[in-house]
Amino acid sequence: MEVERLPRKAREKAFHRSQILAVALELFKEKGYHNVSIHEIATKTEFSIGTLYKFFKNKEDLYSALIIEKAETVSQIVDEVLSKKDDIENMVKSYIDAKTKVFKDNLDFIRILIIETQKEKGFEKKTHLGKVLHELHQEELKKVASLLEKGIRQKKFKKLNPYHLSIALGGLIDGFMFNWLENSGSHPYEADVSFITEVFFSGCLSPKKTNLSG
Repeated sequence: MEVERLPRKAREKAFHRSQILAVALELFKEKGYHNVSIHEIATKTEFSIGTLYKFFKNKEDLYSALIIEKAETVSQIVDEVLSKKDDIENMVKSYIDAKTKVFKDNLDFIRILIIETQKEKGFEKKTHLGKVLHELHQEELKKVASLLEKGIRQKKFKKLNPYHLSIALGGLIDGFMFNWLENSGSHPYEADVSFITEVFFSGCLSPKKTNLSG
């Protein structure tokens, strides 16, 4: 249900929750997750501790909600791109553009996720947050694989395993994403996106498909 269609009290609650998450994100970016207390978040938001506990059980619960909300936003963006009716090649290019842009626009957030969360051993298996992120990632891989499978049926792509192609494309994107994370601003983002697209299409396009423009 859209926020604007909720009753007034529910809208206020949703707004206060978003305020808390926004402040927490800024503090986590500035100091790191482990160096921020729930009391500090409450002080910064000008809410009482009791108010924060009405929304979140503890700091870990708040952090999980923040990460999941961001991850679901990325998932929605990807879904919008993959649901459009267009030429398969254009859709793959749009997916690459969308995925890399949302990463570039959220470098600080991704840094928090990697440094503060994924360093934990067994992250994906041991935590609710890890399981949710793992499921979202697998869903995305399957959706991209479905798109690539259509391209294979249309004889635009080589007869390769579409799920493996999806993993390969994700690996290409992730590799450059981590490079941006470590060296943000050191080289043109657009050039990397073009390179990702060219390398992927060079490896999977049918021999009769040689035009990479569009």
